[in-house]
Amino acid sequence: MSAKRFNSRIDAWFVVVLVAIVLVQLIAISATLAASEAMPAVLAGIGVLLLTVILFIWLLRGTYYEIRGDTLRIVSGPYRVRIPVEMIESIEQTRSPLSSPALSLDRLRIRYGK
Repeated sequence: MSAKRFNSRIDAWFVVVLVAIVLVQLIAISATLAASEAMPAVLAGIGVLLLTVILFIWLLRGTYYEIRGDTLRIVSGPYRVRIPVEMIESIEQTRSPLSSPALSLDRLRIRYGK
């Protein structure tokens, strides 16, 4: 049986926030480099920056929902969950950022199981 995959919608403001976070990190690294020769701090900052960029790319390219057979699979970067379709009690539209992993405030709240 083939899977139906649905990518998360990505709000422009979300991308702006991610880019702003990276820019703030770049400014902090530049300021540290200009203020002193504290290479361990600069190297640590570069390491954190690289991890941040990797996580952001992982979220942007790896947030999707997949229905395969009788299972809904939700993937958002490192977060993964499988929900048997028969356990889903309700699905409703919401703009709450706490309702589900998504890259947009236009999202669905899925109530299931306990």
